[in-house]
Amino acid sequence: MNKKSLSKLGDKNPAWKGENVGYTQLHKWIRAHKKKSKLCEMCKEKPPFDIANISGEYNSDIDDFRWLCRRCHQLSDGRLDAFAKMARLKDKKGDNHPRAKLNTWQVKRMRLIAEISPSLSRKYIAKIFNISHSHTVRIINRKVWTHI
Repeated sequence: MNKKSLSKLGDKNPAWKGENVGYTQLHKWIRAHKKKSKLCEMCKEKPPFDIANISGEYNSDIDDFRWLCRRCHQLSDGRLDAFAKMARLKDKKGDNHPRAKLNTWQVKRMRLIAEISPSLSRKYIAKIFNISHSHTVRIINRKVWTHI
């Protein structure tokens, strides 16, 4: 390295942000400065691909990060549980879905209103049922609630 580039390293660089560095840049810096282990630091079975924060406080402390395989990284930050929960929700349809705003009777009624009163706007029907215009269109066109 020449003298000019050495004079711009770290906090001598005009673009240096210190502890105010962003998420992506911090991970890049940690990847460049933390020695990569041959195996995941959690399961010790697979090679690591991810650099994972331990405490949840994103600062430049190298010891607050560890090299993990993808599965262990997703386990440690809760993403694997979230994926499993979404998979379970996918099987729940209509009234049984915990985030459903309508029930079967309301969906049937909405489709009937749209069929017998084609002059009513979809926005007006959406207001009646207190849901978005786009979701109303998808229900009426049978893109969702297809089991009814």
